[in-house]
Amino acid sequence: MENKMKRRPNFTETECQTLAELAIQHIDIIQCKFSSTVTIKKADVWQQITDSINAISPTTRSRDEIKKKWQDMVGETRKRESARMMMQRQTGGGSAPKPLSQMQEQILTVISKAFIVGIEGVVESSMEGIYNYLMLMTD
Repeated sequence: MENKMKRRPNFTETECQTLAELAIQHIDIIQCKFSSTVTIKKADVWQQITDSINAISPTTRSRDEIKKKWQDMVGETRKRESARMMMQRQTGGGSAPKPLSQMQEQILTVISKAFIVGIEGVVESSMEGIYNYLMLMTD
């Protein structure tokens, strides 16, 4: 029972704000496509971000923890903005969705709209859709 790993402390608001600011500053490298030189630059940028956060944090964080936290922050922002947009299209009733925080508003500025609402004009395929298309082609 004593061999269990202890749970790491949650990220503080200061750590999250610093992560958002630094990631947004370096977003062109963080979101870059794969290549050998970009991979090295990404690793360097993430290490700089990690060092900056560890300088202000009571808890020492690894580069992987920092990257995971950024992905989680982007995912949460995307999810909340998507829900907000969906609620806007509905008619009446119900309470308004919780507004985005200032940090989430900042993150939203670097997220592609397609990442939130999908690619317009593209229909998701499904087995039923494929079946219907094939049935039309055989008629």
